[in-house]
This record gives sequence, C-alpha cells and structure tokens, in this order.
Amino acid sequence: MKKPALQEFGLTKSEYKTYKALPKKIETTFMIVGAILGILAGFLLACINFKFQTILNHKLETFQYLWVGIILGSISSRLLCVIFRNSIISRHKLHSRASAYETALLSYQRTQEEYWKSLKGRDLEREIGNLFSSQGYTVELTPPTNDKGIDLFLNKGGIKTIVQCKGHSTPIGPDIVRDLYGTLTASRAFSAILISTSGFTKGAYDFAKGKRIELFSLNDIIKLSEQLQQL
Repeated sequence: MKKPALQEFGLTKSEYKTYKALPKKIETTFMIVGAILGILAGFLLACINFKFQTILNHKLETFQYLWVGIILGSISSRLLCVIFRNSIISRHKLHSRASAYETALLSYQRTQEEYWKSLKGRDLEREIGNLFSSQGYTVELTPPTNDKGIDLFLNKGGIKTIVQCKGHSTPIGPDIVRDLYGTLTASRAFSAILISTSGFTKGAYDFAKGKRIELFSLNDIIKLSEQLQQL
C-alpha cells in the first residue's frame, strides 16, 4: 500500500502545518479572551463595591477581585474551548481535505509493522478494537484496571469473544496462553483471541491447539488491516 501524500488531497506542507496548529491557536485565543474578560469583570466588581474614586484606597481588595476574575475567566474559557473547539475546526476551510488525508494516512499506518510495534497498553487495545469494529463486531473496551485479563469483549451474532492484547518486546510463551484459557473458561465466552505484536513461541502455539483460542501475530494484524482497506 502506497503512503498517501499531501498533494493528493490538495494540501501543501504549510497548509497542513497551519491546520494542525489550529487547536492550540483556538485554545490560546479562548484563554486570552477569558483572561481579559475576567480582569474587566473583576475591575467592575471592585468599582461596584468600593466606587471608582476609592479603588486606590482598597488596592489589596481590588487585586483580589482581579485575581478571582482571571481565575473564573480562565475556567470559563477552558470550558467554552472544549465545547466549541471541534465545531470551529470542522468549519475551517482545510478541514475536509486534512481529515481525508489523516484517514488515508492512518489506513496506511495500520499496514506497517512499525506502527503496531509503537503502540502499547490502551493505545494498542483501542486500535485492535477499531479493527474488529470495522469487521462488524460490537466492541467493548474493559476498564484500564481490574480487567481480569480481558482487554476487549467482542460480540457478533450473539457470539461473545474475549480479547487480550500484548505489546511485549519478546514472543509470548505458553504461560500467558494458559492464563487466557483459564479466563475464557471463567468468562463463559465462546472463544478467545490473544494478540501479540511480538509473536508467539512454539510452546504457545502447541498449547492453543484444539482450544477455542486464536493467536494473532503482527502479520495477522497487518493482513486483517489490508483486507479492510480492500472493502
């Protein structure tokens, strides 16, 4: 699969750089506006309480009003930024082209070994979940802690499968496969999938034979990704 180029989507490097900087620019703008409005609000409250002529006689109290105004303005601006940021970005003139490029780039990355090896923990689990979701599975990501050895629940046609993802640097041995088999039995799921970006030992494959456990190596993940690109 060929790596997508910005030019294919009518974008220059400068335009894409501008687009990627947009979230930070929006956040900074909201923060500045929030701080200014907070200062004005604090100053107005000080004027109301002490009257303009006597503000100089209440410097400490006025400063406190200004400080409270800045804090409240910052909090409000952050909330407004979270609420409106995506809407503002989606209306930007470069959004549709940049989004199409990023989608194509992610599809390409999912067919590369380096990409999958770079993913660890929750990031790996999410990406594996995305792959199975694209295949028509209902995917449930388990909590990051106390997951009882299960990273994902898959459901398709009423058949439940449990998934465990491993981003280790060395091949997975039979001990982990054995633990997953115990988890499968306790979970009452129909089958289990063990995914490892570092592969499996012969002992792991031997233990999985004859059991409802599939071992997905890096090559299997990439093949699945490539199949999805052809749909």
